[in-house]
Amino acid sequence: MDKIILKERINKFDNIKGLAIILIVVGHLLITNDFSLKLLKNFLFIIHLPLFFFVSGYFSKIGPGELLKSFKRIMIPYIIFCILFKIYFYIPYFQLSYYPIFIYPEYGLWFLLSIFTMKMILPLFNKLKYPISFSIILAMIIGFININPGLLAITKTICYMPIFLMGFTYKKHEEIIKNKYSANKNNIKKLFNSDKFMAIILILIMAICVMIAYTYQLEFIKFNKAYSFNGIDPLFDIIKRAFLIIVQLVFVLLVNRLMTNEKTILTKIGINSMAIYLLHLPFKRIFLFIMKRISITNPLFSLIIALITSALLVYILSRDPISKYLNKIFELAYNLFFNPIISRL
Repeated sequence: MDKIILKERINKFDNIKGLAIILIVVGHLLITNDFSLKLLKNFLFIIHLPLFFFVSGYFSKIGPGELLKSFKRIMIPYIIFCILFKIYFYIPYFQLSYYPIFIYPEYGLWFLLSIFTMKMILPLFNKLKYPISFSIILAMIIGFININPGLLAITKTICYMPIFLMGFTYKKHEEIIKNKYSANKNNIKKLFNSDKFMAIILILIMAICVMIAYTYQLEFIKFNKAYSFNGIDPLFDIIKRAFLIIVQLVFVLLVNRLMTNEKTILTKIGINSMAIYLLHLPFKRIFLFIMKRISITNPLFSLIIALITSALLVYILSRDPISKYLNKIFELAYNLFFNPIISRL
């Protein structure tokens, strides 16, 4: 009888996803006109999504059947929740959406569409000699085109592509990277192999992220804004975007380097991050509606409410039964509506 080989789960990446989804939920529930909380919100948007894109790139593969697997894991949830959010956000309020469904991702679902698009075009980038450098250049170029940021999430996809490719490239060369710095032949390699040194660098990078959060507007950080064309502004915007992407690249590499591979409180959260991501979005709208009606003026109180609500929401949505039944719904939808069509192709 052939032995069944079970692939060991890498806790480190579940921990990274767990950290990222917590930061996403907190960032989404922060609402205030206070400068300090705006600064915090900007900071969170700089660091949380790159972590997800890096991990997605790390686990991406090129080969037969990979696109179908990605369609089942990513696009089925995207299609289902686009329909649900269209009903949830517009019909009860007798509002009309002038944006075509699926073409313009509904309320926060652009991330799924971006990931799927990245996986589709990954084979093309993989043929390039310097895919990450080329993707950074593309991210600079797209800023000249004033595209609706919601249109197929094109702008975000291109701007986050370097981080996705960094995860994919890191996976391919992981052993080489580890071996290069594991042999302590000189002081420089010893330094880069030191967790304390890398932690200091991470703190410095986070300080730079705070400076970026202070200087840049949220729409620019979220890659929703094209370059301006007044005087030297376009050149300055190009430099700012390049700097932001490079800082994000360094940040994810450092977090990947320092994150523990032990099981932690983040591990289960990371494993069930898809359920948390999808199901916290409708609650976000309710929460923000209530907070605006309450009109809390104390920023500290607003932050405490956001943190407590985020903790409760993440805890509830990270329970295994929720992910289990959500996956059953996705599997049922695929078998009913898509499998008959795909099987005929």
